[in-house]
Amino acid sequence: MTYGDGVYKSTDDGKTWIHIGLEDTRQIGALIVDPSNPESFSSRRSATLSDPTRNRGIYRTTDGGKSWTRVLGQGRQNGRHRRHLRSP
Repeated sequence: MTYGDGVYKSTDDGKTWIHIGLEDTRQIGALIVDPSNPESFSSRRSATLSDPTRNRGIYRTTDGGKSWTRVLGQGRQNGRHRRHLRSP
């Protein structure tokens, strides 16, 4: 299994990418972009095998990733978050 280091964003069709937060996430289970506002999106943050609950949850940004807010807290199983993360 491989792990990442957060969320990245491209504004030039994938030619370059910038890191926009959630550094200690390791796994992003889903990412939903608001079709009417590309600066607003939500991310389902999964846990690592060694840390199953600390950072798990759904996070939202409305400023393109400059700041993130947890909108749904921790759960013991990632599947509980799947039903809450939907396209706006």
